[in-house]
Amino acid sequence: MSKMNRELVGKNIRALRKANGETLDQLGRVIGVEYNTVSQYETGKRAIPLDSLSLIAQHYGVSAEVIMTQDMSCTEYMDLEQLFKLFVDNIERLLPIFKPKESSQSEELSCALELHRKAYEGIKTISAEFIEDIYNGIEAYSHIYENIKDDSNVVANYAELLILLLSVLKIMVYSDQFDQVEAGIIHPDDKEFRVLIEDEEYKYHKKNLREAVIRLRELKCKDLAYYYLALESILLVRDNILGREHGTLLGHEMMIEFATIKNKYAQRFVKILIDGVKDSIPQNFTN
Repeated sequence: MSKMNRELVGKNIRALRKANGETLDQLGRVIGVEYNTVSQYETGKRAIPLDSLSLIAQHYGVSAEVIMTQDMSCTEYMDLEQLFKLFVDNIERLLPIFKPKESSQSEELSCALELHRKAYEGIKTISAEFIEDIYNGIEAYSHIYENIKDDSNVVANYAELLILLLSVLKIMVYSDQFDQVEAGIIHPDDKEFRVLIEDEEYKYHKKNLREAVIRLRELKCKDLAYYYLALESILLVRDNILGREHGTLLGHEMMIEFATIKNKYAQRFVKILIDGVKDSIPQNFTN
């Protein structure tokens, strides 16, 4: 395990605690110390024991290694809605439309690519048709998908529209339900909350996304496949009943790990996120 940087660890603990809406006292109860001791950990005045750090890492769904080595301060400043806006504003860079092979070209594929581009334009302006464009683009790709599964660029484009559709449904349409779960108003097992997760159409698209990601791995596009897996967690496409922050934090941890091993897609995401966080911090922000 890496040598502990007391200041970095404290800053990360504070960021994780605030992102999850917990007080010093609440986190103190998790690790069995008083609130003032947690405060000393966060300010770096006191070194946190490794066993307590492990409990905090487990509590927030991240690894102790990441808390000790990565700057997680962005967690504190950017909520899910801000993150999704950043994602939409940079969608062409985060979900780039790949050019298919010459051998894959067809009128149907041209139609799918046009709908793909139209969906990107529509989501930026929240046009009334953008959801329909996403559905139509997915349908167009699905019609040709079986015949050109060896074209990784087409598979990637298909996966991207599936990610976009599932994240829009989860974040934009049903975000109020996640707020109610985290506030304790409804329980994750309640029928009202489970309606989207159990929706047959939603599960159908999730199944297709999983198959597309597996296919990318088979086509030796592992960097892209792993990038999509991290993105699924960040955008809540992968269900996490512990709360949306746990899902996004897990996704961030995965993305950072992939960026560390030179995954160019993950590196691009991390850079865009860091730049976005810098822009989102108020000029008069103080600790």
